[in-house]
Amino acid sequence: MTTLPFADALTPMLGRLRARYQQSRLPGFLDWWFGELRGLLPQRWQAYLRVQQTQLLLRRIGDVLHLEAAEGGSTETLGQIHAESPPGELQLSEQVGAEAARAPRILLLPADAVLVRRLSFPAAAAGNVRSLVGFEIDRQTPFRADQVEYDCRLLPAEKGARQVSVELAVVTRERLASELAGLGELAQRLDAVDVAREGGRAGFNLLPPAQRRPHDHRPMLINLALVAFSASLLLLAMGQLVENRREAVAQVEAEVEARRVEARRTAQLRKTLEEAATAANFLAEHKAQRPTTISLLRDLTDILPDDTFLERLTITGADLSLTVQSGSAAKLIGLFQTSGQFADPTLLGAVQPDSRTGKDRATLTVKAIDGGEGGS
Repeated sequence: MTTLPFADALTPMLGRLRARYQQSRLPGFLDWWFGELRGLLPQRWQAYLRVQQTQLLLRRIGDVLHLEAAEGGSTETLGQIHAESPPGELQLSEQVGAEAARAPRILLLPADAVLVRRLSFPAAAAGNVRSLVGFEIDRQTPFRADQVEYDCRLLPAEKGARQVSVELAVVTRERLASELAGLGELAQRLDAVDVAREGGRAGFNLLPPAQRRPHDHRPMLINLALVAFSASLLLLAMGQLVENRREAVAQVEAEVEARRVEARRTAQLRKTLEEAATAANFLAEHKAQRPTTISLLRDLTDILPDDTFLERLTITGADLSLTVQSGSAAKLIGLFQTSGQFADPTLLGAVQPDSRTGKDRATLTVKAIDGGEGGS
């Protein structure tokens, strides 16, 4: 089993990718995109790229070389060179200008000099269509493959089509050599040989690869640089957008947290204020609900008989403890029970006579009905 080199194995796949690319809408989109990107470049660069995009079409009619500029599907006549001998670079530059003379040059052959045929191949063979066309020249044309130069191009096809159409252009090497000889030294800097059609060229290149002018890759490098620059700007913009969103979210979260802390502090202050207000109201209500010490003393003065005086009075809340000397201590219990201001009178200990005053000393406790204020 023979192993193909890597390049040989890769060529069919690249051919299929190239064919799909040519049949897709991507080339038109890229042309539009690159045009928009070029509009962002300095004027000097735009002028240079515009020259590189312009094609200089050479068309020989007899001894007259007609010069045209083609760009974007439109052509413009630049002038003519009349000469009995083949023209040179100096004549071309004088006629079209130095910048236009540097543009890609395309020699247009008359339609009767080129045989154009349309062929059909299976869609699977689209990636290797040039090799297949080479085998079909003997059958499709009156010439052998070694007698002609040829080129082909895929025509647009519907998506999923089983057949692809290929346009084949063939010119004899003898006729091509004659046309090139008529250009003289201009033939050394040709980029392509094509078929003349209404409005410009057909899109073939019948010039042998060995005779083509080396391509200037600077426009492609500029385009690649523009793509890389655009991609970098896009990534930077996306990164900056994400960073801005992240900062905005962080700022909002910080503000929300600050508001949350402030709300908790406010709630705590409100709770403390409510508790303080409740306590203050409780004390005020409690104080308002109980009689004052003066009123208690007044009530005691009204209840105790004239032969009774206080030695000691202790007020603890609603409880009163009295140490009195009275002419009839036993009657005091009844007086407090019927007073209406006091309740639960209780005699503590025994009643002791006082020899000095001649009265009975007694200690008793009562409870103020409306409450009392602590003190002694």
